[in-house]
Amino acid sequence: MARVRQGRGAEARTAAAVAAYCRKAQARDLVGGSGGNMSARVPGTDRMLITPTGMALEEVTPARLVVVDIPSGRVLRVGRGLAPSEERATHLAVYRTRGAAGAVLHTHSPFATAYACAEPALPLVTITAEEMLHEVPLLEYAFPGSDALATIVARGIAKFPDRWAFLMCRHGVLAVGRDSRAAYLWADLLESTAKTSFLHALLARQGPVGPPGNLPV
Repeated sequence: MARVRQGRGAEARTAAAVAAYCRKAQARDLVGGSGGNMSARVPGTDRMLITPTGMALEEVTPARLVVVDIPSGRVLRVGRGLAPSEERATHLAVYRTRGAAGAVLHTHSPFATAYACAEPALPLVTITAEEMLHEVPLLEYAFPGSDALATIVARGIAKFPDRWAFLMCRHGVLAVGRDSRAAYLWADLLESTAKTSFLHALLARQGPVGPPGNLPV
């Protein structure tokens, strides 16, 4: 009985964290409309909680999360009228490939997604981005929600075992973390880095800026 209560407590805490960081992601403009999705592994189990399809992340509540068995991909619990995110296979691919993964956040944040559609991909122009991200792998394109995309994601996660933030070609951002907070922070950092890189590119095209005699200190 104690183990059951502990399991329920872990699921409740995980669900509350997912809902909270879903709202943060929408508030930070990392997603728009009903785009994007998030999941988290329930600690000590083979289950994940994932956002429903067609629902804005700011509308996600713990009770609306869908429970999915990671090894089989089978839906264990879903609210009436709801269905798991169409990117369920992609999230499962992450957990099955990387044991340390505790949460996954997929966003369509505008600056990072723009670089996911560009060649070359995102340059890291600040020392902070270089030290924290090192590099941002660009995963190949496949149709969203497809088994092909899940295969590409699994391959990328395995190829770059030390990377936690990825760009998905023509699609957006895939951020992986040890928990919901970490996944959110990686996604937020990646968008901030992309914005800085974009502004740097604009300034570089214009040439030197600032008043005459402006010296570095």
